[in-house]
Amino acid sequence: MIVITNSELFKLLIFLVLPIMIEKWRGYMKEQNIKSKRKKTKFDLFVIYLLIGITLTQLYYAFWSPPPNMFSSLKTMPRRSYIREEFLRTKKELSPREEILLDKFQSLENRLVYAAYGEDALMECTYCKDISDYFYFIIPTIIWSYIIMWIILGISTMSNNKANMRTYGTIFLVGFGLFELYTLSTVDIQNNKITGTSEFLYCTTDFYRRLAFSGLCIGILFYRKVEERSNMETIYEIIKNQELIVKRNKAINIQRTAVLRDEYLRTLFENFYKTIETENILDPTYKEARDSYISENGIDKIAEMYVNDITKMKDLENETDLASEMHNTGESSGSTFQ
Repeated sequence: MIVITNSELFKLLIFLVLPIMIEKWRGYMKEQNIKSKRKKTKFDLFVIYLLIGITLTQLYYAFWSPPPNMFSSLKTMPRRSYIREEFLRTKKELSPREEILLDKFQSLENRLVYAAYGEDALMECTYCKDISDYFYFIIPTIIWSYIIMWIILGISTMSNNKANMRTYGTIFLVGFGLFELYTLSTVDIQNNKITGTSEFLYCTTDFYRRLAFSGLCIGILFYRKVEERSNMETIYEIIKNQELIVKRNKAINIQRTAVLRDEYLRTLFENFYKTIETENILDPTYKEARDSYISENGIDKIAEMYVNDITKMKDLENETDLASEMHNTGESSGSTFQ
């Protein structure tokens, strides 16, 4: 029967997810088509230096300054009881902390706790009686590292061109943090004592956490919105769009004028809209909506008022013409009489 430890499961999931994330990132970078880059401000340069510094720091602690692990240093396993003798071969004098640590290593359970939860949990947790207490002891340290990284994420994504990365980065940090805590919480020390399994889980999760933070910083560093433009480029783009709208309107007006000047095209134009109007009138839905709009806005009364005004104007014109004719007739009669 094959037994998969939490440490091995953690590594397996990391290596399964990592290629997918890399492929997604490559696809995103290929879709980027930025013609011109916005001029970097002093804040942009500060963010670049900050992200580079955080990346190098995380990589340094991941590869060259990991959490203390006496078993890895001695190249031995926690199940061996003669760790003191092996340690004394490499170091003649012991510090008080090392003396206390080696005394605790007399218990196999303490050695497994050291491997699973780290040296600080075993040495500095004064209230830990149950194995789960060691897990609760390291939670604040882990969460605090994520909080610091989240603050860095917030600072580095304050500019508009990186604002979208804040959401993605937050989801990534929350998901990775919950996965890490779940992995650490499911360690079964008692079962490891029986089966002889040794899990250096604390060092493993610390290593991949720092790699994840480094990857997130690199992602933020290279992320830019596709529509990133300077203020002047945005203004030029607006002016260009407005010019295009004006030119289209002029072209439409010229086309309409050319159509209406030609008798054949004008006939087709009128017949086309007459056909559309006829179809709309026959459509009961359109007719109902039209009647409703006319009644609500008083279109009938307005149309009737316009018709009455036009009729009155025509009557007035007729009366004016009649009076003018009568006046002209009178003048001509008077001149003849004289």
